[in-house]
Amino acid sequence: MIREKPILRRPFHEGFALLFAGLLFLSCGSANALPISKSASFATGNTNIVQVATSICSLINTQIEDLKSRKAYSKVPPPTWIVNRLARYEEQLERAGCTSSGGGGSSSGGGVSWLSGMSCTDMATAASWRGSPITASVGWAPHTGDWNDIMNYFSGGNMNKFINAKNNGALPSIGLPMLPESHRGQLRNCAKGQFDSYFTKIASLLKGRGLGDIVLRLGWEANLQSYPWIADYGVNSYKQCYRRIVRKMRAVSPQLKFDWHNGKRTRFNRTAADLYPGNAFVDYIGLSYYDRDLDNRTQAKWDESSRKGTAKNPEGIETWLNFAKSRGKKLAVSEWGITNRGDTSYYQGNGDNDLFVRNMFEFFKRNSANLAYESYFNCTSGDPTVYLILPENYNPKSSAMYKSLY
Repeated sequence: MIREKPILRRPFHEGFALLFAGLLFLSCGSANALPISKSASFATGNTNIVQVATSICSLINTQIEDLKSRKAYSKVPPPTWIVNRLARYEEQLERAGCTSSGGGGSSSGGGVSWLSGMSCTDMATAASWRGSPITASVGWAPHTGDWNDIMNYFSGGNMNKFINAKNNGALPSIGLPMLPESHRGQLRNCAKGQFDSYFTKIASLLKGRGLGDIVLRLGWEANLQSYPWIADYGVNSYKQCYRRIVRKMRAVSPQLKFDWHNGKRTRFNRTAADLYPGNAFVDYIGLSYYDRDLDNRTQAKWDESSRKGTAKNPEGIETWLNFAKSRGKKLAVSEWGITNRGDTSYYQGNGDNDLFVRNMFEFFKRNSANLAYESYFNCTSGDPTVYLILPENYNPKSSAMYKSLY
């Protein structure tokens, strides 16, 4: 930050009046208030204005540091009032042309003000590489086997990752299968309670290991066509199954959070609204958002695709955000990433697309008050060229963009 000249070198009443006027400008938020530009608004030659500007920046940054020193700030996730107030301070910094002392979401890098992760990557390694802490730890329980595989995941050493993440102040988020492959399509049996004992046991295991308040992405991407619990096997049974699991697990561990997580496009003849289990059973509305299926190769294409879909059946990320906000929920984006696989009949990936990375970051920054958490999908999935930005050699443009922003 530029070293400022003390405002009290001027007559006190004159400096105070200017500072008060500047603060009033920032707080009024009226339609007539003009944003302050870094390049122009303070380049007036008037030292009083420069002094006021730097004093305003210092004051706001002091307020941010005070907010971060509060106990509530370290809670995972932080309370809504903390998130909203931090977002307001960051907006004031941007309007005044300041640099945040805490690195809270500025496009110049140095950190973000929301919960952010990078899956399939060691937290310390990812944090060191990108230059800001990892504050969301995302994983998945196995679904390709049977119930024993799922139970072994939650009772074994896999939980150490999430215990350590929570101890380090990060939010753990685990994908919880509604059914294993061995019981594919048995949503009706689930709704009748045939599998209750598994879910109550999982809740007990989590609670016993200090993870009784984490996020569970229950039956993720049920609006797609691949998983054993997809809603196309029976929408009513799917919703009844989902609700039953939530009830059973909350009865054991009431502080568990449930993320109703979707692919961006519902791939059968129903809408996202048709599948929604209801507000009482959903804490966050979740989303996988990869750079495929929609053309995001130019800014104009991004602007178009991000708003694609309807209020009942969203597809673009802006439309999904509106879907969540209309139900009073925050949006969680626990899977997002580039897709460097070229144009195929299914993926239509947009390649090493740094524009997509930048637009996702700006979306998170702009909507941080309505964002539960986000995590980049830095997983190989059998082919490291498709998603990886760390190591940097697979998709260098996207890697460089991500690193510069975070």
